[in-house]
Amino acid sequence: MDYPLNIQNLIKKFSQLPTIGPKTAERIVIFLLSKNNSIFDEFSKALLDIKGKIKKCSLCNNYSETDPCFICANSKRDKSILCIVAKPQDVYAIEKTNNYSGRYFVLGGNVNPLEGITLESLNAKPLFERLQSNSISEVILAFNPDIEGETTILALQKQ
Repeated sequence: MDYPLNIQNLIKKFSQLPTIGPKTAERIVIFLLSKNNSIFDEFSKALLDIKGKIKKCSLCNNYSETDPCFICANSKRDKSILCIVAKPQDVYAIEKTNNYSGRYFVLGGNVNPLEGITLESLNAKPLFERLQSNSISEVILAFNPDIEGETTILALQKQ
């Protein structure tokens, strides 16, 4: 016997999220149904807030509530050092170390020729414009040491 259609639809939606399979999605939906109705209001508000209040920084391409973001707007950050990362999560991982005081650029993913992902399909054009228009003396390529990360580094170096 299957769940009612609305439950099935929500399970499908949660299953579309990264690292959430059908079983986990089912557990999440059943958990939500077992809670007070206020949890749905809280989730709805949080989703609408993200949709309406979060934007990409025009300088670094990181998610932020302001443009420029708090990192790019910070005058104490070293403008001559640029750390290029694949995803916004990478910025926050580096920031948690409290050992980096430069600026960032979020490329938006990794080059993966097998999936048709090229530098052109990522945010490379604004990156190269930024590199040419600013006095950047050091570039740090902070990508995972896997095939996609290495391919991205090689593609960036080639450009």
